[in-house]
Amino acid sequence: MKFNKIKEKVINFYQGHKLLVWITAGLAAAMIVAAVIFLPAISTTTAVENVQVVEVIRGSVTESFGEVGYVEAAPSASLLWKSNGVVAEYDFEIGQEVLKDDVLMELETSSWPNDSLEAMDDLLAAELTLENMVTSDSELQTALQTVVDAELVIDSKREMVDFWNFALSPLERVMDSREYYLDALREYWAAEETYEDLRQVVEEDDPGLVAAYEALQEADLERDIQLRALNQVLGRSYDQDVETDFIEWDTAKDDFQVARAAYERLLDESQEVSAQEAVVQSLQNTVNEARIIAPFEGTITEISYSPGEYAQSGSMAVQIDDLSNLVVNITVSEVDVASIEVGDPVVVSFDALPYKEYNAVVTSIASAGSDDSGSVTFDVTVTLTDADKDIKPGFTADVSIITSQVVDALLIPTQALLGMAGNYRVKVAGKDGDPTSVQVEIGASSESYIEIVSGDIAEGDQLIITTFSGGLSEEDMEMREMMRQMNGGGSGLPSGERPGGGGGNRP
Repeated sequence: MKFNKIKEKVINFYQGHKLLVWITAGLAAAMIVAAVIFLPAISTTTAVENVQVVEVIRGSVTESFGEVGYVEAAPSASLLWKSNGVVAEYDFEIGQEVLKDDVLMELETSSWPNDSLEAMDDLLAAELTLENMVTSDSELQTALQTVVDAELVIDSKREMVDFWNFALSPLERVMDSREYYLDALREYWAAEETYEDLRQVVEEDDPGLVAAYEALQEADLERDIQLRALNQVLGRSYDQDVETDFIEWDTAKDDFQVARAAYERLLDESQEVSAQEAVVQSLQNTVNEARIIAPFEGTITEISYSPGEYAQSGSMAVQIDDLSNLVVNITVSEVDVASIEVGDPVVVSFDALPYKEYNAVVTSIASAGSDDSGSVTFDVTVTLTDADKDIKPGFTADVSIITSQVVDALLIPTQALLGMAGNYRVKVAGKDGDPTSVQVEIGASSESYIEIVSGDIAEGDQLIITTFSGGLSEEDMEMREMMRQMNGGGSGLPSGERPGGGGGNRP
């Protein structure tokens, strides 16, 4: 922003030459006071009074403030070479629109670095592996079908188990009783095996054999007890047919667990696929170091290399911009930033496009300011909403942010307002032609008009604007008279009403 740069230079000069600045300012102030006090008589005593009558009207007024910035595309990217080499033939040109991931340029393969060549070979193998892993989905579907079939078998075998439950006992009780019986049966088998092994090697009266026989008898008794308990729970005898159906149900449940484990193993291979995808991407990135690839959809706005030229790593190859989204970045002072918010309307004009204005909107406001040589500013972005092909990135833009708009308001010309902040007045022409001073409260203002919020004036009233020869306004004369009175001089004003207001601070 041009104004901020000038401001920065002034501040820097002041910081380094404070004494000189104060001396110069003092001399200048003394010269101004002397000029006012000793001004030739013609500038006051013979000043010619000019009176102009204006009318109070109704209309609209817009408040805004301006800044200067530069047009940018968002997003915008300068694509750099990551390898040295000879630029191969390409078929795009400036102004051409390209899509994301389009290969815009690449180096001739003969000039590729070794890393890229090796990565190209490895990439083909890695992509084949990845493809095989992805296409193994048929195995996954087969495994899923096996799980479904196993669930159906479980259900059918469960129906047979329920059929043998004549007593309608809870299934959990049936299964617990059966488990107690099977534990007792296994204990019996173990005792029987121990006894038979001893009987083959020792005498019949051997104490060990006697103890093993007693243990076998106890296991046999416990087995019978648990079997009778199971029969009671089922309401019928747990015979071979019943046992077969229970065993088949157990087998079906085991088969289901095996099928589900196989399915989950294939399902977990998705992590292996992700790992292989990472390998492929890493190799692809190495290969792409010899290529220029569009990172987003946009328009080619600059090309730095022609086919056959030798490209240096780190040098720019192509500039790509999204010309469908043009923005202007500006800096706004801490005083002005409080008056704007995201969504505020903006009017933008360009030095390169005279007599044309474009609409925009405030799209972002920095949440923190930057202190630049004692001046705090905030970064603000405005986005053009009706940009056309005539606007180019880099254009200087004059930005006017509209902070307030009022319609059907009571308006007076800015020259008709007298007084200072908080104490404003206007001169209303009476029916007899004599002016009457009326206190008013003001609202929004522009360069030409000021809104009157309250005051004893109405649409159509005639207001008096008084100026003096040399372009001096009535307030200028008031200020000059005030300074003369302070310094003991005469009034020097023409005869008639002398203004009683203060300085000329008009909006």
